Amino acid sequence: MKTKLIIFGFAYLLLAAITTQAQMQLASGVRVQQSTLSHLKATNGLKINAGASFEIDGYVTVADELVNQGGVGALEVKSTSFSQGSLIQPSTDVAATVQRYLPQTLYHYIASPVTSQAIIPEFVALEEGVPAFSTDFYSWDELTNYWINIKKADGSLNESFETNFAPTKGYIVAYSASDYTRNFSGNLNAGQQTATLTKTAGKGEGWNLIGNPFPASLAANTAVDATSNILSQNASVIDEVYHGIYLWDEAFGYEGNRNDYKVINHLSAASWLAPGQAFMVKAKSDNQPFVFETSAQDHHHATFYKQTEMQVDQSIVVAVEGPQGDHNEVLIVFGEGFSEGLDIGYDAGKLKGNQHLSLYTKLVADNGFDYASQALPQLSDTAIVVLGLDAWLTGNYTISLQTSKGLEGDIAVLLEDKSTGNVTNLRQSAYDFDIAAAASYPDRFALHFYGMPTAVNEHAVNSGISISYNNRQLQINNPFSVSGAFILQLYNLNGQLIMRKNIRINTTTTLQIPDEITPGIYVAQLQNQQLSIKQKIIIQ
Repeated sequence: MKTKLIIFGFAYLLLAAITTQAQMQLASGVRVQQSTLSHLKATNGLKINAGASFEIDGYVTVADELVNQGGVGALEVKSTSFSQGSLIQPSTDVAATVQRYLPQTLYHYIASPVTSQAIIPEFVALEEGVPAFSTDFYSWDELTNYWINIKKADGSLNESFETNFAPTKGYIVAYSASDYTRNFSGNLNAGQQTATLTKTAGKGEGWNLIGNPFPASLAANTAVDATSNILSQNASVIDEVYHGIYLWDEAFGYEGNRNDYKVINHLSAASWLAPGQAFMVKAKSDNQPFVFETSAQDHHHATFYKQTEMQVDQSIVVAVEGPQGDHNEVLIVFGEGFSEGLDIGYDAGKLKGNQHLSLYTKLVADNGFDYASQALPQLSDTAIVVLGLDAWLTGNYTISLQTSKGLEGDIAVLLEDKSTGNVTNLRQSAYDFDIAAAASYPDRFALHFYGMPTAVNEHAVNSGISISYNNRQLQINNPFSVSGAFILQLYNLNGQLIMRKNIRINTTTTLQIPDEITPGIYVAQLQNQQLSIKQKIIIQ
């Protein structure tokens, strides 16, 4: 027989972590409100008697059994502009209301945490039989590669649109009139839930819109949990190039000109999906089960999704700004265990959602795809990453270094514009350029990473000789007047020999760069039988 903890009157759970070994019961007439910072663990079950109510603003974990005799209004998982309640529980047929706060003007990807939620009127109000002008509501059909609108072209109701939210299926909603808190009311989804992914050649190509079916947050990647995360649990059914979760980027601080898909994969920091959060995922093949395991449920406050600081040693984020203020970014990470080819779950293909521009990289070992993030081996000396840009507006653009971690000091980050020959040190300034023709420029730019000059033998260190560049001239400084014959060679970063001269050096010796050598990044090498000196230079 279970020991019972019966609560009478009014209770407010504030700033506490409470674990009860007894069965917790809320007597009739009881109202319990939970603060956003508290965590209740009911290890022997929770019973809400008829006439009682429980409002969850924080975390609630119920083991054994959850019983709600008061209907959907007696158990509420709350949502506000700054917090999202979270409930982990094992029982079926539990009536509840799960809220979702939806700020106006933004497009939100949503899914239902209850078994049978009607779309009308809670999410789409009708005005004289017609969907409200201020509301947009869509579903995605991979089979036809088409967004289906709940409105017809004339604004009337599309009567073929589904009546209820389908389990695990994602939808898009936007409200232009006001912020809203919408209610999913019904029996909570419980136990393992499955979305069937389709892949239709020539149509959706495997892109499916699915969503978190639980009233709790979900661990998205290995940074949260090494195994119990939805990416690892579904690794076999997700496309290898696009091996991630693609979220419409409307998190806190969103600006209307920064709309695009943000990818979460194992390269990302610890990431959670809030209750009711939908996302795009690309199927590896047709008719594959994407499984939402109950073990991936993990309490974490998130109004949209939450991402903590990335735990990598070396990384940069490079961004582009378009002529109308549109913004787009790519992530490049260097670390042990990564390769120059496809690292599944770490390199993430670019899902392009901004209609005006897209910035992307190509793998060093290019496989023909565009990437939003790229993982490369630990940077020791030199690396070159091709940077592509789709620019669908003419005008002025700016590429800049947004963030840099672990690459400060002796690592330079240079942007080469192959179209103009300009080379810009992104650590010192952004690069401004004009687009005269709207088009895709898949290999116009290259990012060059390299360290400071290094002498390759002891004699070179002791000689004091150095090489520098200025105004189309190489200057060799020889402070100790080392004498003898030398060979000067100039290589491009692909290792091709561009120039070779036999010289004798004075205290200071200058050599003019031939006109046929175009602007770019090169390696100058000065050597004889005793020493060898290498110096990377920028010719402009």
